[in-house]
Amino acid sequence: PPSVNHVQIIGDSIEGNTVRGAGEYFGGREGPSKFKWLRENKDSGEFVLVSTGATEHTLTKEDVGRRLAFVYVPVNFEGQEGKSMLVVSQIVKQAPPKVTNVKIIGEVREGSKVTVTGIVTGGTEGSSRVQWFKTNSPMLDGENGLEALSTSKIAKAFRIPLGAVGCHIVAKFTPMTPDGESGEPVYAISENAVETLPPSLNFLSLTGDYSEGGILTASYGYIGGHEGKSIYSWYLHEAETDSGTLIPEVSGLLQYRVTKDAIDKFISFTCTPVRDDGIVGESRTCNGQERVRPGYVSLTLKALISSHSLFGITYLSSATLKKMSDDAINEVMGWELVNEGELKGYNSKEFDSSEGSRVVETLLDVGDLFDEHIAFPNEEKLASAKCSSSSLVHFSSSFGW
Repeated sequence: PPSVNHVQIIGDSIEGNTVRGAGEYFGGREGPSKFKWLRENKDSGEFVLVSTGATEHTLTKEDVGRRLAFVYVPVNFEGQEGKSMLVVSQIVKQAPPKVTNVKIIGEVREGSKVTVTGIVTGGTEGSSRVQWFKTNSPMLDGENGLEALSTSKIAKAFRIPLGAVGCHIVAKFTPMTPDGESGEPVYAISENAVETLPPSLNFLSLTGDYSEGGILTASYGYIGGHEGKSIYSWYLHEAETDSGTLIPEVSGLLQYRVTKDAIDKFISFTCTPVRDDGIVGESRTCNGQERVRPGYVSLTLKALISSHSLFGITYLSSATLKKMSDDAINEVMGWELVNEGELKGYNSKEFDSSEGSRVVETLLDVGDLFDEHIAFPNEEKLASAKCSSSSLVHFSSSFGW
């Protein structure tokens, strides 16, 4: 009858290796002998069938920490079976970390997100590290000619920066175990060089004070190669839906100080992105969300002792009006004493002061000042500040002009 001697397992019992079962057959011409691989159960110690029909077995993570058994059942050409022989391996060891089939996945364009993938053995992908480079050569030569684009990180995803345009990107994948043991790094290079995007804007905003004299500031984000001289334009609109009128004096600027002409109008800002090679992208417009309001005037009152007499104290009171815009104050409506809603007479004079202020002075008797208000009416609005016998200080108020 057929028999087999010297059955053995050839190869190192290390994860990732392929081991082979072999033996010396006796008993005439060998027929379809049978082969089995079994794996040890850690809890029971019994061996459980893994595969049949093959003399080779590739060791996997499931085999680590266990023994394998190879069974050889000799069968002669006539189909007669002999006594089976079994051999047991050493405990399978975990292999040092290794990565294969490393690839860069994703669109290789400026601003795109790419990912590196690989098959990790002897470790875990979650512990492995990746570093990104760029190179002018489409061929790899170790780390020669590589310029780092990132530090070594666990994250496998990477957003391609503007600085990589025209270059090939390279991923360095270093497999690692959770306890920090590292294997040999493997490099992957993109098939094509990084392409640039057409010039465009990824955001556009308008912030600031929508009132006469206020400052509006435009902000935007540019993508699409290196930016050239992008075009900035400001417009005034009678209605939100009209095409608007260009404000030529602020073309090319990112800030606009609101003028008197813009009152009760809407404002918009348009940016046309331009690349440094002259390629022009699609314009985008940001519309202001409110109509421009009139500017403001501040009113400051000051009461000072002017003289003494037998009849009491005379005060020299002055009001300083400062308009918060570039335009000078064109008209002072006058100011009056108000006592319980009743207007009293006044005797005032006006004169221009520095920096566009208007000063109004009035001589007031002390009796007129007790617990009364000095009021400045302007159109439908009224600014006032209270002046009393103890008010030998400044008072201030503000209202729409």
